[in-house]
Amino acid sequence: MPHPIVPIFILSVAFGSHLCVTPPQPEAPKEQRKSADYKLLLHIIIHIYKLDPTSIAFPPLRVLGGVLVLGGGIIRWLCYRELGKQFTFHVAILKNHELITTGPYSIVRHPSYTGGSMIFLGSLLWHGSSGAWLRESKICETKLSLLVLVPVSVLYYFVVTLVVSRTKREDELLRKEFGRKWDAWAKSVPYRLIPGVY
Repeated sequence: MPHPIVPIFILSVAFGSHLCVTPPQPEAPKEQRKSADYKLLLHIIIHIYKLDPTSIAFPPLRVLGGVLVLGGGIIRWLCYRELGKQFTFHVAILKNHELITTGPYSIVRHPSYTGGSMIFLGSLLWHGSSGAWLRESKICETKLSLLVLVPVSVLYYFVVTLVVSRTKREDELLRKEFGRKWDAWAKSVPYRLIPGVY
């Protein structure tokens, strides 16, 4: 049997991923949306780990991936909370828009993208490291795996490019909207994504 912490860690990683891709402001009322069946997902996860617990492991690189996913999910959640109704998945200036400079926005100007990037990189490590099902099942050693690995590599390149270009675009829009207030914030928070780096 796997260690009791394993299911908790797996669920934490799944929760971090869920936070990243779930809009904080639903586009449709709750009663009109279809919810995912997380009970089924949990059932599948539990049974996968019951199959052969010795083949699935948690070496340091995989644990790092899980920690990145969970940490990125928490950062995204903090951003959702700090921006409230202003957080959207679209670049936009909303009616009565305010410049938020508190919480994670007092550390870097685009912490939501930092969290999302952590989740993306963490997911690659989580699923691609030794000990992960993809590696242990030997599916990565087949020619068929190229149909997945090549698009994922291309996707990674485009995600990085998109994040960098969106931070620039958002900065331009916010500067145009808030002028000196944005300039003062950008001076006190000079980094877009990674404190002390970029």
